[in-house]
Amino acid sequence: MRSLYLWGILFFVVVIVACTTSTKDSDIIRISSKQGQYQTPRWSLDGTQILFQFRPQGSIEQQFVLLNSDGTNWSTLPIPPDSIPNSSSPHWIQPDEIVYVRRDPLSTWNNTRASVALFSLSQKMDEELISDRNAIIGLCSNMGEQFIAFIENTNSNILDGRYILKAYFIENKEIKNILIPNAGDSIVAIVCSHEGGKIAVAIGRVNAMRVEIIDIKTNERIVLFSPKQLNLDSLVWSHDDEWIAVRTFGDTPETKYQAMITLVRTDGSEIIKLDLPSHIFPVDFDWSPVDNRLVVTSLDGVGKYSMHVINLSRWLD
Repeated sequence: MRSLYLWGILFFVVVIVACTTSTKDSDIIRISSKQGQYQTPRWSLDGTQILFQFRPQGSIEQQFVLLNSDGTNWSTLPIPPDSIPNSSSPHWIQPDEIVYVRRDPLSTWNNTRASVALFSLSQKMDEELISDRNAIIGLCSNMGEQFIAFIENTNSNILDGRYILKAYFIENKEIKNILIPNAGDSIVAIVCSHEGGKIAVAIGRVNAMRVEIIDIKTNERIVLFSPKQLNLDSLVWSHDDEWIAVRTFGDTPETKYQAMITLVRTDGSEIIKLDLPSHIFPVDFDWSPVDNRLVVTSLDGVGKYSMHVINLSRWLD
């Protein structure tokens, strides 16, 4: 009888633990199925598809891929093959249009030329929007205010110069400088708000990074988030512009070389650290434009990557 009683307690405990784990695991769905490197995932404007860069394992070939948010219907975009190895930073601007950075295939480290191209999913063709620029390392767009923001080096030699924030205004095809960092500071990532003319910028120097919000209409700048002894290299705006998700990571023994995603309310009133499972080491991510879901690429080991959709309701509701 005592043995049956103990087995009953054990069964009860196992059921409770399993249910608890299942509840947490149900917030995270793995959508990657192929072996290779997953980079720069970006939600479609209706939140049903994810666009990302993919490099198959053991290959130098790079692809732009569309995937349903449940991991089905893998589709490689027919962007001209000669531009794919030199392409990066895909970003949706219309339901059937994406923009991306295209590096001149003849570029060298001391003479890098780049452009911003637009690809039409319906017409299966692309065109250059912004031509003959120096090295570009990232972009975002705000179609309400009709601009594309990008980070460009001041010098064609990628080892010289510094990166500054610029905006291309679509209506009049004008390019303006938005932010020239102070000496010693570097801009490493940007993201545009969905409404209003605001850009969030990860800026600073090693172990002294901060997130600033810039209003391109008024030139007002505010420091939103400045963690100690941590670096920042990715950030995204929530669908309602109430939050910014930031990837922080340490490169010192004190910070244990950890990477995590932190949610910061845009008025600075609240900070939430996502307690993700240990097997997810976040690399890049994007916030769904229609609800509280993140798509996250993870570094699972040397040369091993995966991609997950995370429901943020557990942290935000």
